[in-house]
Amino acid sequence: MHFNSYQNVAFALVTVLLLAQPCRAGSEPSYLIKQNSVRFGSVTALVNSRHFRMDAIGMKLYMKPPFTSLTFYGDSNKLRYSCAVDHIGSKITVRQITAKEKKAGVKEVVSKLSNQKIDRFNCNHYLCEQVSKNGKREKVAEFWTTTESKLPKELELACCKLTSCPRGYGLPIKIYTFEKGRPVQQLETTKIEDKKFADRAFDEPLNYKLARDEFELMMEDGSSNDSMKF
Repeated sequence: MHFNSYQNVAFALVTVLLLAQPCRAGSEPSYLIKQNSVRFGSVTALVNSRHFRMDAIGMKLYMKPPFTSLTFYGDSNKLRYSCAVDHIGSKITVRQITAKEKKAGVKEVVSKLSNQKIDRFNCNHYLCEQVSKNGKREKVAEFWTTTESKLPKELELACCKLTSCPRGYGLPIKIYTFEKGRPVQQLETTKIEDKKFADRAFDEPLNYKLARDEFELMMEDGSSNDSMKF
């Protein structure tokens, strides 16, 4: 093969790769999601494989890969606070199995109840119970998740930790927990829209002062109600 032929092949290969890149980028999962959250109130989330931004009343929250930490920005006080996702997840009041109960044989059991479509996603509906060795069952949570989002597993895991959803079942869409046997809604997704965002939509705000802790961020922002506490 002559040099010109090699050159033509190389040019053709580069052209194919360049033309293929927009297709891959265009196929990236990207959503605008509206939710009601017991923790954050009415929220709007902008989500794709590389970014997560949530706008709540009085503040914004940002996450990026590997989705193990997050930063809050107070709209009115211009304060910011960063912490681990696990830090917030540890404060969510869902009944945990104690070491004594584990030793006595109490186990967490998740059962699939049904399939249900919520907006654009097909969801699986589950019941989470704690079952003692003698067969006594206690309801802990009822939740709906989807495996159709194609978002990174690390992001799905972070969303589960932030919403008290059992992990490993997909992206949480709706969640109830049980308090004294009564269901209490923790999360409801009201809208899911396929939407592309420019990267600048995920630029974090500038010139925000660092808060000493989450309490300073919340108190000075005037958002110190129970539903917003970390």
